[in-house]
Amino acid sequence: MEQLIQQSDIQPSVNGLQQQTEAVNFSITPFPSDFGLTKSIRKQLRNEVSATKNRSSALPDLYGGEAQKLLGAMKLEEALLRSREELRQISMQLLTIQENERQRIAADLHDGIGQSLSLIKLSLESVMQQVETGERREAVESLQQLSHKVKETMAELHRTTMDMRPAMLDDLGIIPTLSWFFREFESAWHDRKVEKDVSIAESDVPVPLKAPIFRILQEAMNNIVKHARADNVHVSLKRTGDILQLSITDNGRGFDLREASARRGSDHGFGLFTMKERARSSGGSFEMHSALESGTRILVLWRFANHTDGEDSGGYDRARDLSNA
Repeated sequence: MEQLIQQSDIQPSVNGLQQQTEAVNFSITPFPSDFGLTKSIRKQLRNEVSATKNRSSALPDLYGGEAQKLLGAMKLEEALLRSREELRQISMQLLTIQENERQRIAADLHDGIGQSLSLIKLSLESVMQQVETGERREAVESLQQLSHKVKETMAELHRTTMDMRPAMLDDLGIIPTLSWFFREFESAWHDRKVEKDVSIAESDVPVPLKAPIFRILQEAMNNIVKHARADNVHVSLKRTGDILQLSITDNGRGFDLREASARRGSDHGFGLFTMKERARSSGGSFEMHSALESGTRILVLWRFANHTDGEDSGGYDRARDLSNA
């Protein structure tokens, strides 16, 4: 009996709950797709979304341009750092070359002229003693020997000054200086041949280029004697139109250019470095071609600005790079 009462009490409650739930479900209406917004607000939102999409599509191009600028700045900074390092190395090389040149001059003066002057001094003291003791005949003979020693010392001084800067380069010009240099070189370089092709007039060479031409030739020939083991050298100095060309070719053992560049800090690299710097500082271009057992060729070019036949050749272009000429 109690169970029937309890079931009758529960059943209406369940039925009522179900009816309430159904009423609630029927009272829920679908949510509008436009959220109940006005047309103007919906239009404004669509415009904002479109603008956002446009800005998003433009971001890759904007960042790409900024990235290119950043890469360009990084490359420029890297090039500047390389230039600074090259300038630092050049400064060190120049200081080393200057110090080596001073050392060489000091050795020449001490070992050559210095010793000669010491012997002359001793000879003079001996002559003075002979004169004091009445040995006039011996004094005359000593003076004759002393005169010969003074001449040798003067010749040594002349050789040293010529090595530093030939006076005839200023007094006579580049053509007589080259003739003298070839004579001196051939007299010391026995059983070897030097072919010369100096088909140029003195007026064809500007004054500022005379010293660089002589120094480059001098350094190249010294390198050939010390390293090339060549028995034939061909030297050419000529002018074609607005190009002045110096060429030095030997049939020696040659060398590896990359290896020589890597050894630039050693003594083996000084000659190459000085020739290249002399050419560039005088407004020319410097090229070297060499291979093992195939000899070496040095080519230096200077270009003249605004040149026509018959005009003065004093104006040459120091600024143009002729490495591709």
